[in-house]
Formats: sequence, C-alpha cells, structure tokens
Amino acid sequence: MDRLERMRERLRRQTEKGLILYLTAGFPNWQIFPAILERLPQWGCDGVEVGIPFSDPIADGPIIQQAMDISLRHGTSVRQVLELLGSLKDRLPIPIVLMTYLNPIHRFGLDRFARECCQAGVDGVLITDLPADEADDWIAIARSHDLATIFLLAPTSTDDRIRIVSERASGFIYCVSRKGVTGVRETLPSDLPDLVRRIRRWTDKPLFVGFGISKPDHVRSVASFREVDGVVVGSAFIRLVSTAFARGEMIGWQETEQFVRTIKAATRG
Repeated sequence: MDRLERMRERLRRQTEKGLILYLTAGFPNWQIFPAILERLPQWGCDGVEVGIPFSDPIADGPIIQQAMDISLRHGTSVRQVLELLGSLKDRLPIPIVLMTYLNPIHRFGLDRFARECCQAGVDGVLITDLPADEADDWIAIARSHDLATIFLLAPTSTDDRIRIVSERASGFIYCVSRKGVTGVRETLPSDLPDLVRRIRRWTDKPLFVGFGISKPDHVRSVASFREVDGVVVGSAFIRLVSTAFARGEMIGWQETEQFVRTIKAATRG
C-alpha cells in the first residue's frame, strides 16, 4: 500500500492527475503481458490494475470478457498471476492493484491470497462483487497484510453506501462513471460531475474514475474535476493492445506506447 500513498503524494506535488491502466493478466499472451507491465512506468503510467480472469465477470463488458476468455484458455490461474508479479516486483516502481471477483479468491483462500499478494508486491485489491458492508473478514485479513481494500461507488450508490465505502476503503475509491458494465464509450455521462462531488462530500480519500474512460478528451474532462485524483482506463487499452499486436510486435509496441503517452499527457491538461 505504500506505493499507492507515494503515488498520491507525488501527483499532488506535481499538480497533475493519475493514470491507472487496466490489463487482464495473461493477455494478449504470457510473453507480451509481463513486457507491457515493465514498460508502463517508462511511458508515464502512474499505476496498473491487473485483472485476474474469471469465467463470469458480471461487471465487465464484451472487450474485457473476451480478454478474460483468452487468458483462461491460456491456462491463467491465481497462482500464476501472483508468481509473475512476484518475479517483477523489484522492477515495477508503480503501485499494483489486483482486480478480480470473490469466487477465485475464495477458492484460493482469503488469508493465503492476501499473504501471497503481500509477498508478490501487490499494493491493493478490488473485489468487484464484494460490497463494503459485507467485507468485514476480507478487510481484516487484507489490512493485516498491508493491502489496500478498494471498493466501487456508482451513480446508483446511496449516501449511506457512500458513507460505508468511505469508511472502509483504503488506497483509493473507485468511482464507476456510469450505470452498466465496462466498455468503450463515445461520451461521458452528464451527471458525472454531480457524482464525484457527492462522493467527495463524504471523504478525502483518493478518488479515481473509471468505466467508459476511452480517449484523451474524456481524460482531460475528468482531470478538470478538482474532486478527482485520477482515471482508470481499461477497455480502450485492452482493445488497443489487441488490435495493435494483431498486426505484429513492432506495430504493437509502437501503438501501445503512443496510446499510453497520449492518455497520460491528457491528465496534465
């Protein structure tokens, strides 16, 4: 969790907003995936969210669903993800957050999962389908291993839900920008400014906005909200990686680097 705190302090000193990129573990394959992770800090990315694939990703749209399906067909497992991150931890200066669902962690064992996350250099975990008010066991276990407990807030969240998440979240709070699942979108929701202001009234913890943040204009717009600390870009990044590397590794690396640098530049705009 220390790297999440250092990221927040650095961004505040530099008066810019953060960029967290989401990538499904093992996608597009187990050769390119770790190589992308190692390059992200060089390209300006402030943090990375690694998705542990799950067969029933109810919060994710078709782009991430397909990436998870590809990863699962490669044989990706919780253990494989943790072992890979452990092998890279001394070369990844940016915070690592794992995003997954409760079932894979439950089968792996909550305490074992938290312990091995700590050993692998993971800073925090977002369990998408675990509500904050039902997470007492997980919160106690995670914090005993210095793991941030990240929870979602959405346009449908009541003030009571916002209060509960504000009290129980650590690392940052993930603000879901719109109703529905993840995916590439053309426009931002018109009520997003009201949502982030409503959340900010309850907490001073870092607030990152995701779901549908797809292009530099979106990032610039969200970065202009004083209540927000940064953005999470997932489906648009997955789509870019998929199409770019399908045309060869040289094009893949060029277009992936350009995408990351362009999105990051928008956080300073």
